[in-house]
Amino acid sequence: MVRFFRTGILFIFIALPANAQSLTGTIKGTITQAQTQQPVAGAYLTLLKSDLITFSGENGEFILPDVPVGTYTLQISHVAYQTQMRTDVVVRPNRLTFVPVELQEAVFEMAEVEVTAGYFEHDVGNPVSVTRFNAEEIRRAPGTAGDVSRFLSASPGAAQVDDRINDLIVRGGSPVENAYYVDNMLVPNINHFGMQGSSGGSLSMIDSDVIENVRFYTGGWGAEYGDRLSSIIEIQLREGNPDEFDGKLDADLTGFALMLECPLPHHRGAGFTSVRRSNLDLLVDWAGVDDQGLAPRYTDAQSKITFNLSPQHQINLLHLGGRYDATWDDGTGTTGDLGADQHTFGVNWRYLWRGGYSQTALSHTVNRGFARWFTEFNRTEHVRNNYTERLYHLRNINFYRLAWNHQFKFGLEVSHERADYDYYLESYRSASGAIIPELAVDSALYTTKTAFFFSYMWYVTPRLTLTTGLRLDRFSYNHRTQLVPRFSLTYHLSDRWQINLGSGLIYQAPPLVLYSQAAGNQDNKNLQVFHYIVGTNFRFTPDTQLTVELYVKDYSNFPLDPDDPRRFIADDVIYRDEYRNYGDVRDDGRAYSAGIEVMLQKKLVQGFYGLIGTSLSRTRYRDMQGDWHPRLFDNRYRLHVMGGYKPNARWEFSLRWSWAGGRPYTPFDLLTSRLINEGILDRSQINALRLPDYHSLNLRVDRRFYFLKSNIIFYMSIWNVYNRRNIDRYYWSITQKAPKTIPQFRRIPILGLSYEF
Repeated sequence: MVRFFRTGILFIFIALPANAQSLTGTIKGTITQAQTQQPVAGAYLTLLKSDLITFSGENGEFILPDVPVGTYTLQISHVAYQTQMRTDVVVRPNRLTFVPVELQEAVFEMAEVEVTAGYFEHDVGNPVSVTRFNAEEIRRAPGTAGDVSRFLSASPGAAQVDDRINDLIVRGGSPVENAYYVDNMLVPNINHFGMQGSSGGSLSMIDSDVIENVRFYTGGWGAEYGDRLSSIIEIQLREGNPDEFDGKLDADLTGFALMLECPLPHHRGAGFTSVRRSNLDLLVDWAGVDDQGLAPRYTDAQSKITFNLSPQHQINLLHLGGRYDATWDDGTGTTGDLGADQHTFGVNWRYLWRGGYSQTALSHTVNRGFARWFTEFNRTEHVRNNYTERLYHLRNINFYRLAWNHQFKFGLEVSHERADYDYYLESYRSASGAIIPELAVDSALYTTKTAFFFSYMWYVTPRLTLTTGLRLDRFSYNHRTQLVPRFSLTYHLSDRWQINLGSGLIYQAPPLVLYSQAAGNQDNKNLQVFHYIVGTNFRFTPDTQLTVELYVKDYSNFPLDPDDPRRFIADDVIYRDEYRNYGDVRDDGRAYSAGIEVMLQKKLVQGFYGLIGTSLSRTRYRDMQGDWHPRLFDNRYRLHVMGGYKPNARWEFSLRWSWAGGRPYTPFDLLTSRLINEGILDRSQINALRLPDYHSLNLRVDRRFYFLKSNIIFYMSIWNVYNRRNIDRYYWSITQKAPKTIPQFRRIPILGLSYEF
């Protein structure tokens, strides 16, 4: 491995440079109005760092041929719309780069507010706690392996958890509280090695090459979203190449991937398919975290076909699928295996009509999995879990513009879930020392969630915009119906400075796997949170923006376990990697989270780009005895620095450094633990101690080689450059009769290539 790594470094640095200036490609795209999705004709497009210009035609299409290879910024201007800048437009030799653009209406009177070129998109309906990233920003980020969730963890609102998993902990909420929407379709979990009822895992099963952009909402979103308390992640997949056949082959230490795309006959659309196979078993061994003999494997596939039936009607067919399995041996005679097979099939219909548009998505997700733990010599079963979870999802969202200053968004969302559970959990001694009885479940659960939503956007003045909304949620399993309000406000102090406010009430049904443990859980209330947010955006330059936000989240109705009254069940997603034997739970748990976040972001324009994010926060919960404790994700302070330098069309250098306060933990009661040789926590110090601070540096170098009709990207990445020994948690070693640490990743060198043809 070391010899291979050194050879790769040598090749990257001494290979002869190609004559990039003699090779050209083509930029093509469509321009639509962001609010109504209607095509925009007559837009003026300028490719910065060149003398190339063009205009969009009647159908909003444009083309820029004979563009020298490299990375560009595209400026789009129109007298009736706000000027927009599209960064990270990568041109490759004799290939087509497709760029879809959405323009916001210029509703401001120039005498009052002069709107400058927009490198940062502003979501009028959701002005607070939202950031947007493109696929190139995700692909090149060090220490992420192109994983959407790992990339988003560098946002100020996300807490650091563990290098080995990609769970997003957003403003104090657990991974159960996040929702992923892919092309308007709800996907319960986009990750391999995920936990039932949660949204996290080890690695995303969506290849970053198929992504167009990602919007990350960390609070205060509009009425069109519900049933999740902490975050909404919108992932828009790109369309396939509408004019030519293209392909891409990727290979590195994490696995292999192949992507193919082509137009449909008669130019009525396009499609792509991407498949990947992992080498995670090699990566885990190299990372030095194979102390439990873990051997993970996965495969995944994504496909999308776009049919342009007419200028008004478009149909998208989508498939996302993944399969994983793993075996382990802890060295003490306990072995196990687990695996799952998850697929989402869906169709999304977009219909443009006068003054607005409608999008309707219908999807079906099935997730089948198993897990077994047993003693090897006598096959004594400790855990058996076989499950099949199905989700049928319908989502319709409509936009209508009555006038430029009166706009409406409305629709419905229906989810029908069926879960078939057959599992056994042996009796065990809880961390508090109590004996928890065994639990066996063989049942089928059904639930239907129905929601209607309505939002009204009012441009009160050229400076002031108000958005109000209502959402009606109906949860059939516990027969709860709730009407919840949403509100947001944006006020422009100047063309560069604006103030945002947002608030709302959100309900979420607990996971069905938790309901399944006892019939009495059906009567529990839905989880609840109030969001309160105030923030500001200030643009120092057109491509550099500062965002500051203060937030408060007030939680209630969380489940608590009467047999272990000081535990907060919602955090077991991280602490235990599973839900254990709870039986009947209570719904009177309380929690809160509050903090301040600061983010400075610079888009790629003149070689440099970057993001600096920091936050101070506090998140706590109240147990059944009325005492308050820090939640497991309470890092308190975080700092992320991510950026890079792109001197020319061939080279790119990037880094990512993260620092976070140590997570709280409960120490062992050493006397009792040694007496029975089993880890028993000191219940007088619930989350009273802290792990050492986390920090890690990741570096990456990319080198492009251009050929006549293809190009190769060689990249070298090093995770945890200075080999920091970050600790994930402590566990009780029955062989040494003492606490031991579970480490996170040590230094990992990764060498890979991408061949685009």
